[in-house]
This record gives sequence, C-alpha cells and structure tokens, in this order.
Amino acid sequence: TGSDIQRIQNAPAQQDYAALTKDGKMGFLQAFQTVAIRNAAYFYLSTATNLNAIVKEQPTVQLITQSQGESPSRLVGALFDRLEQNQEFREGIAQSIGMEINTPLPKICEELLKIAENTIAGNEICKKSRQEYEKAAQSALEHGMTYLVAAGNEGNFQQRLLQIGADPSPSSFRNIFVNEFATIIGSVDSQ
Repeated sequence: TGSDIQRIQNAPAQQDYAALTKDGKMGFLQAFQTVAIRNAAYFYLSTATNLNAIVKEQPTVQLITQSQGESPSRLVGALFDRLEQNQEFREGIAQSIGMEINTPLPKICEELLKIAENTIAGNEICKKSRQEYEKAAQSALEHGMTYLVAAGNEGNFQQRLLQIGADPSPSSFRNIFVNEFATIIGSVDSQ
C-alpha cells in the first residue's frame, strides 16, 4: 500500500562554478573540488536525515526509494557540453587541472572524473558525512525497511564519453549512495 512506501527526494545538487570563480575568488580546480565536496556531503547528510526521520516517525514503512544521487560523472556531465563546444573554456580547464592547453577532450574528461572521485573519496567532510549516511541506511535495514538506490543514472553520459574516445573508470558512474545496506537497482536500456 502507499503507506508502506516512502520516496526520498533531496533538493537538487548545486553546480555554481561561475559564482565560485567570479572575480577570481577561486580557480576552476578549487571550485570543482568545492562543488564535489559540498554536493556529496549535502546528499549524504540530507539523506541520512530523511532515513532517520522515516525510521523514527514512520516505522511501518517497508520500502524506501531514492532515484537521485551524485557521482563523479554527474559533476563532469554538467560541464561536458561547454567543454565540447567551447575551445577557450576547454583550454582554460585543461590548464587549471595541470594539463597542456591542447589536451584532447577525452583526456580532460578522464582527468576531471578522477579528480572528482578522489576528492569525494579523500575528503574528511565527505567521509564523516558518508559514515552518518551509512548508519542511517543500516538503521533502516535493521528496522525491516528495504532501501532502494539507483545505481547511477548516468548511462547516456557514459555513452557520450565512449563515443569521443574517453576511457572512464566504471566507478565514475556509481552513485555515492551505493553501500551494503541498500538494494541497488539499475537498467541498461537507454530508453
């Protein structure tokens, strides 16, 4: 029944690079890492809050679904069209991440994916936020609730990267919510 199912939906992720880099406040690399950290920590903590509220306030819920998430590919995907279409922008990004100005787009994308993945995995705020999220997911499971999480939702972007000759790591497309306490769902149909 409807009261046995609860959907979690957090506010959308923020990707305001222009505001962060305006007037030289910070360079692109710092802004990119800041957005990665902020988005991951925000999603971990807001989802933990939502899961804890459901466990406490709606103990009869049996199924919790969450189709949204965050991943390194989502962060890079937000920049991809501009990287692909604007040579000046692409050259500036290449330089800001320590690459040659004439680095091909596939290599820039691969490097941005690595930077995003390493930033999220290595940041203390993200690690602590993930611990809170995992505790909440574990609590839901221990209370008999099944928590469904989308595997990644970035298959179309992955195809675009492969079409341009990039060789991205599969982990770049994995939703940060994937963990041992959630049931991971996905699809391979691009329609």
